[in-house]
Amino acid sequence: MELHVNPVLINAEEYPVELAIYSKVKGEGMFQGSKAKDLEDLEFQQVDYIKKALHDLNDKQIEEIIKLVYNQKIEYKQTKALQFYRAFNYVVESIKAIYEKEKLLQGKASEKLEKAGVNKLAIFDSLNILDDIAIKYNTTPHDVETWAYSNVFVYAYKMRVEDNIQKELQEQTQ
Repeated sequence: MELHVNPVLINAEEYPVELAIYSKVKGEGMFQGSKAKDLEDLEFQQVDYIKKALHDLNDKQIEEIIKLVYNQKIEYKQTKALQFYRAFNYVVESIKAIYEKEKLLQGKASEKLEKAGVNKLAIFDSLNILDDIAIKYNTTPHDVETWAYSNVFVYAYKMRVEDNIQKELQEQTQ
Protein backbone atom coordinates (compact mmCIF):
# COMPACT_ATOMS: atom_id res chain seq x y z
CA MET A 1 0.00 0.00 0.00
CA GLU A 2 1.35 3.39 -0.98
CA LEU A 3 0.86 6.32 1.39
CA HIS A 4 0.28 9.75 -0.08
CA VAL A 5 2.30 12.14 1.98
CA ASN A 6 -0.25 14.88 2.62
CA PRO A 7 -3.38 15.22 0.46
CA VAL A 8 -5.36 18.46 0.29
CA LEU A 9 -8.68 18.40 2.13
CA ILE A 10 -10.78 18.49 -1.05
CA ASN A 11 -9.37 15.03 -1.92
CA ALA A 12 -9.09 13.75 1.64
CA GLU A 13 -11.83 11.11 1.38
CA GLU A 14 -9.73 9.32 -1.24
CA TYR A 15 -7.02 8.68 1.38
CA PRO A 16 -8.62 7.03 4.43
CA VAL A 17 -5.36 5.54 5.73
CA GLU A 18 -3.63 8.92 5.76
CA LEU A 19 -6.63 10.55 7.42
CA ALA A 20 -6.69 7.90 10.13
CA ILE A 21 -3.03 8.65 10.86
CA TYR A 22 -3.37 12.44 10.70
CA SER A 23 -6.42 12.45 12.96
CA LYS A 24 -4.16 11.18 15.78
CA VAL A 25 -1.32 13.71 15.46
CA LYS A 26 -0.49 16.09 18.30
CA GLY A 27 -2.21 19.43 18.04
CA GLU A 28 -0.36 22.56 17.03
CA GLY A 29 -1.70 26.07 17.54
CA MET A 30 -1.06 27.27 13.98
CA PHE A 31 -3.29 27.17 10.90
CA GLN A 32 -2.49 28.74 7.54
CA GLY A 33 -0.01 31.09 9.18
CA SER A 34 -2.34 32.17 12.00
CA LYS A 35 -1.59 31.48 15.64
CA ALA A 36 -4.46 30.02 17.64
CA LYS A 37 -6.20 32.08 20.25
CA ASP A 38 -5.97 30.66 23.76
CA LEU A 39 -9.40 29.09 24.23
CA GLU A 40 -9.59 30.45 27.76
CA ASP A 41 -9.40 33.98 26.31
CA LEU A 42 -12.46 33.38 24.13
CA GLU A 43 -15.86 34.39 25.43
CA PHE A 44 -17.50 31.85 27.70
CA GLN A 45 -20.30 31.35 25.17
CA GLN A 46 -17.76 30.61 22.41
CA VAL A 47 -15.99 27.96 24.49
CA ASP A 48 -19.37 26.51 25.45
CA TYR A 49 -20.31 26.35 21.75
CA ILE A 50 -17.06 24.52 20.90
CA LYS A 51 -17.57 22.04 23.75
CA LYS A 52 -21.09 21.23 22.59
CA ALA A 53 -20.16 21.13 18.89
CA LEU A 54 -17.39 18.60 19.50
CA HIS A 55 -20.00 16.06 20.66
CA ASP A 56 -21.71 15.90 17.26
CA LEU A 57 -19.59 17.63 14.62
CA ASN A 58 -20.55 18.59 11.12
CA ASP A 59 -18.58 20.49 8.46
CA LYS A 60 -20.24 23.82 9.24
CA GLN A 61 -19.33 23.56 12.92
CA ILE A 62 -15.73 22.63 12.08
CA GLU A 63 -15.49 25.72 9.89
CA GLU A 64 -16.98 27.90 12.66
CA ILE A 65 -14.54 26.49 15.23
CA ILE A 66 -11.54 27.14 12.97
CA LYS A 67 -12.84 30.68 12.35
CA LEU A 68 -13.26 31.30 16.11
CA VAL A 69 -9.87 29.94 17.12
CA TYR A 70 -7.66 30.87 14.15
CA ASN A 71 -9.69 33.62 12.45
CA GLN A 72 -9.21 31.69 9.21
CA LYS A 73 -11.45 30.10 6.63
CA ILE A 74 -10.70 26.52 5.60
CA GLU A 75 -9.58 26.49 1.97
CA TYR A 76 -10.43 22.92 1.00
CA LYS A 77 -8.54 23.08 -2.30
CA GLN A 78 -5.33 24.32 -0.65
CA THR A 79 -5.27 23.16 2.96
CA LYS A 80 -3.27 20.01 3.53
CA ALA A 81 -4.81 17.31 5.71
CA LEU A 82 -1.90 17.21 8.14
CA GLN A 83 -2.03 21.00 8.65
CA PHE A 84 -5.78 20.84 9.29
CA TYR A 85 -5.56 17.96 11.78
CA ARG A 86 -2.76 19.61 13.74
CA ALA A 87 -4.84 22.76 14.03
CA PHE A 88 -8.07 20.96 14.87
CA ASN A 89 -6.44 18.60 17.34
CA TYR A 90 -5.03 21.63 19.16
CA VAL A 91 -8.63 22.73 19.74
CA VAL A 92 -9.66 19.25 20.92
CA GLU A 93 -6.68 19.03 23.29
CA SER A 94 -7.45 22.51 24.66
CA ILE A 95 -11.07 21.55 25.32
CA LYS A 96 -9.92 18.38 27.10
CA ALA A 97 -7.71 20.55 29.33
CA ILE A 98 -10.70 22.79 30.08
CA TYR A 99 -12.81 19.76 31.03
CA GLU A 100 -10.04 18.67 33.41
CA LYS A 101 -10.00 22.12 35.03
CA GLU A 102 -13.76 22.13 35.33
CA LYS A 103 -13.55 19.07 37.56
CA LEU A 104 -12.51 21.56 40.26
CA LEU A 105 -16.00 23.05 40.06
CA GLN A 106 -17.76 19.80 40.80
CA GLY A 107 -19.02 19.22 44.26
CA LYS A 108 -20.98 16.65 46.16
CA ALA A 109 -24.52 17.70 46.97
CA SER A 110 -25.69 16.95 50.48
CA GLU A 111 -28.21 14.19 50.98
CA LYS A 112 -30.76 16.84 51.93
CA LEU A 113 -30.26 18.71 48.62
CA GLU A 114 -30.40 15.50 46.61
CA LYS A 115 -33.69 14.57 48.22
CA ALA A 116 -34.99 18.05 47.41
CA GLY A 117 -34.18 17.47 43.72
CA VAL A 118 -31.04 19.54 43.15
CA ASN A 119 -30.01 17.13 40.36
CA LYS A 120 -32.91 18.42 38.26
CA LEU A 121 -30.87 21.58 37.69
CA ALA A 122 -28.39 19.60 35.55
CA ILE A 123 -30.59 20.10 32.48
CA PHE A 124 -29.71 23.81 32.58
CA ASP A 125 -26.02 23.01 32.03
CA SER A 126 -23.85 26.14 31.96
CA LEU A 127 -26.79 28.44 32.75
CA ASN A 128 -26.40 27.36 36.39
CA ILE A 129 -22.91 28.90 36.58
CA LEU A 130 -23.86 31.97 34.53
CA ASP A 131 -26.89 32.61 36.72
CA ASP A 132 -24.96 32.23 39.99
CA ILE A 133 -22.24 34.62 38.85
CA ALA A 134 -24.75 37.11 37.45
CA ILE A 135 -26.61 37.22 40.76
CA LYS A 136 -23.41 37.66 42.75
CA TYR A 137 -22.09 40.45 40.50
CA ASN A 138 -25.42 42.15 39.84
CA THR A 139 -25.60 41.56 36.10
CA THR A 140 -27.33 39.17 33.69
CA PRO A 141 -26.39 35.65 32.60
CA HIS A 142 -26.29 36.95 29.02
CA ASP A 143 -23.70 39.54 30.05
CA VAL A 144 -21.61 36.95 31.92
CA GLU A 145 -21.47 34.62 28.90
CA THR A 146 -19.68 37.38 26.96
CA TRP A 147 -16.88 37.50 29.55
CA ALA A 148 -13.64 35.65 28.87
CA TYR A 149 -13.96 31.97 29.71
CA SER A 150 -11.01 32.26 32.12
CA ASN A 151 -12.77 35.01 34.11
CA VAL A 152 -16.01 33.04 34.37
CA PHE A 153 -14.05 29.97 35.49
CA VAL A 154 -12.14 31.91 38.17
CA TYR A 155 -15.32 33.45 39.56
CA ALA A 156 -17.07 30.05 39.55
CA TYR A 157 -14.09 28.42 41.25
CA LYS A 158 -13.93 31.19 43.86
CA MET A 159 -17.62 30.65 44.59
CA ARG A 160 -17.01 26.88 44.93
CA VAL A 161 -14.17 27.47 47.41
CA GLU A 162 -16.30 29.93 49.40
CA ASP A 163 -19.15 27.42 49.45
CA ASN A 164 -16.82 24.68 50.72
CA ILE A 165 -15.53 26.97 53.48
CA GLN A 166 -19.11 27.77 54.53
CA LYS A 167 -19.95 24.04 54.69
CA GLU A 168 -16.85 23.40 56.83
CA LEU A 169 -17.81 26.21 59.21
CA GLN A 170 -21.35 24.87 59.52
CA GLU A 171 -20.07 21.36 60.26
CA GLN A 172 -17.67 22.69 62.92
CA THR A 173 -20.41 24.64 64.70
CA GLN A 174 -22.81 21.68 64.86
